Amino acid sequence: MRDTQHVRSHRPLLPRWWRSLNEMRSLGRVPIKVLLFAGVLLVVLFPSPDMLLRQIHRLRHLDQMIEPNAPGLAEVAADLGSRLDASLTPRQVQKRVEKYVHETIPYAWDWDTWNVVDYIPTVPEVLEKRREDCDGRAVLAASLLRRLGQDAMLATDLRHVWVTVGRDELMGPGAAKSAVSTPTGTQVNWHTLSNVPRTLAFGVAVFPLSREAILVATILLLMAPARMRCVAFVFATATLLAGWAFLRQGVVVAPDLSGFSERTWASWIGLILSLAGLLSLWLTGGRAVRSDSTKAASPADNT
Repeated sequence: MRDTQHVRSHRPLLPRWWRSLNEMRSLGRVPIKVLLFAGVLLVVLFPSPDMLLRQIHRLRHLDQMIEPNAPGLAEVAADLGSRLDASLTPRQVQKRVEKYVHETIPYAWDWDTWNVVDYIPTVPEVLEKRREDCDGRAVLAASLLRRLGQDAMLATDLRHVWVTVGRDELMGPGAAKSAVSTPTGTQVNWHTLSNVPRTLAFGVAVFPLSREAILVATILLLMAPARMRCVAFVFATATLLAGWAFLRQGVVVAPDLSGFSERTWASWIGLILSLAGLLSLWLTGGRAVRSDSTKAASPADNT
């Protein structure tokens, strides 16, 4: 009777082929699962892989994104010029450019415009779509300022992109600069890696729920061992989902995308719970795998 209860408590939750994968040695099992997650992550974040390659190249060469002579920009510059006069100071011109870009290019998330998590567009792409998020608006503003004779550069804190002209900044300056455009390529400040957790928390809060659900489900599937106890799996899953829910509440975005407010406390709680859930899955799964390996190696019980 005791043996029957023991078997029922370890009833497999996943198909046999998945149990076979989990029963492999970690040297083979872990790389396979990492590759599986990387594939799902790529499909969710960049359904068009070619856009990822373009994004990497453009991040490495941010200065090339500033195109004062780009096709179509002359007409935009002429419209902007009708709102400027010779008496304006360079700083006043910057503010006029900033206002003009905000008025003519409505804010829109990259997943709505380009169907990817992040994408820095060229000036012609911005003018074609006529809507963009911070990076596209910054590219257009910097290009207009270069056309007007100002040495505009792009800067980013990994979450937001804005424009710098000497010591002046516009397009909503963010936190400490993680990267700045230069004529010789993008200059990276590795001392600002502290921006990464804040950037990830913001991304989780605003990224489409359906896409994130695919990633969370993939994580649970990959970290669930073949014969994990139901109670342990439910506890770890509930903790991870609670953390995800708090992270989703870390940023409140205005309905018209005109602004947002951060809830730092929610982001921290979400981060802690998410890490606790992942750790619980890892430890519980490890114990289950070791238990299965021990049973497989032990001689069969005499009946």
